[in-house]
Amino acid sequence: MHVVFVCAKTRASIFAVTTTRAGVYCRISRDRVGAGLGVERQEQDCRDLAASLGWEVADVYVDNDLSAYSGKPRPQYERALTDLEAGRITAVLAWHTDRLHRSPTELERYIAVCEPRGLPTRTVRAGELDLSTAAGRMTARITGAVARHESEQKGERVKRQKQQAQAQGRWTGGRRPFGFEPDGATVREVEAEAIRDATRRILAGESIRSIVREWNVRGLTTTTGTPWDATRVRQMLLRPRNAGLVGNRARRVVGPAVWPAIVEGEAWQALVALLSDPSRTTHRGTSLRLLGSGLFHCWCGALVRSGGNSAAGRPRYTCTAVSSHVRRVAEPVDEMVTVAVEARLERPDVADLLAPTPADPGPLRERLDVLRARADEIAALFGDGDMTGAQFRRANERVQGEMRDIEAELGRQHTGTALAGIADADDPVAAFREASIERRRAVVDLLATVSLRRGTPGRNSSGAYFDPESIIIGWK
Repeated sequence: MHVVFVCAKTRASIFAVTTTRAGVYCRISRDRVGAGLGVERQEQDCRDLAASLGWEVADVYVDNDLSAYSGKPRPQYERALTDLEAGRITAVLAWHTDRLHRSPTELERYIAVCEPRGLPTRTVRAGELDLSTAAGRMTARITGAVARHESEQKGERVKRQKQQAQAQGRWTGGRRPFGFEPDGATVREVEAEAIRDATRRILAGESIRSIVREWNVRGLTTTTGTPWDATRVRQMLLRPRNAGLVGNRARRVVGPAVWPAIVEGEAWQALVALLSDPSRTTHRGTSLRLLGSGLFHCWCGALVRSGGNSAAGRPRYTCTAVSSHVRRVAEPVDEMVTVAVEARLERPDVADLLAPTPADPGPLRERLDVLRARADEIAALFGDGDMTGAQFRRANERVQGEMRDIEAELGRQHTGTALAGIADADDPVAAFREASIERRRAVVDLLATVSLRRGTPGRNSSGAYFDPESIIIGWK
């Protein structure tokens, strides 16, 4: 940059040279590996260009794995604009103009910042972006419109390829899915068994949080190496791919997949129905440690819950409708119910509690096979180009809608029960005692209805305050 000073006495012009402070902007929209090698190459090329121009690189702005087309905020790009407006940098270097903008709106904003200040923009591949003249700005706008068109065209092509891959049951790519190898189709058995175990246990009444705790203690991580939380586990268990099905971004089933199922379709459908039930509640804190919170009933019919502690510091139950109806220390109540349930599990007919499937699923499965074959035919027509995208969506949605209804019915018929692994164990009582609190709560809920009546005030004949006659256990 040249600055002209005029001598007051001689009127002679004196030229001073100041260094152009350039900001290097780098961006790559997809960096699956995460190493940032693309932006590093861009930065080095821009530094070489700065050296050839005699410019100083004052700062580097990097937006890695962010698209200029998507419209998502680019924090470093915004910082560069702020520095241009403040004069902290006086020029911009980029590898190509499309690294800076692929949106006409963004380009107009960039022009509004640079043109009044006479700030130059140079690129490694496309030369100078001249914003000082009307012709230069027109060229920039045309170039930006072409780049936008290319992005939209590429987006349509990728979308079509993904639709075709989904219709053919193939994986559309991305991060390695938990339970599978990086090819997305080969089962990774250690993780797959964890998925099967979690599915069985949740259908049997355990909570997702208990699965999270166990996996994190075992050191079983997500595919990115981070610990699990309840949201991630829930999302992973609800994936159609676990049942050998292809799902779209909305997790709706598109059709059968080429990879094998980790869990049976009926078990997966039952799990989806369970975890998607809006009436399903999760107990926290003291409630989770009490056997009957949210299960036992007050004499008025309302449920009881954890109601703080007694004067002696012991957790107690209170009525959810009117707290004064019941205020009962929880421990003796839970002990009495536990003893009664264990006595039920000791009976010779305990295995009969594992109810058989209520209906013959044969006809439903046969119809499901017919529908899956029809879905394959539709996918083949679409893949061969004999069907448009709109025709495929209409035909496939009809078939998939009926398939979802049948799978939901099979899920309702699924024999998953809290008693599986307990009633059929060698020692059902020992299996019940070793089960988690969630599992024991589910067993109690399956076998009995427990009501708490108002007890007799004062001590009973044995000198205790607990009145066993006030606990009514009805077997289902």
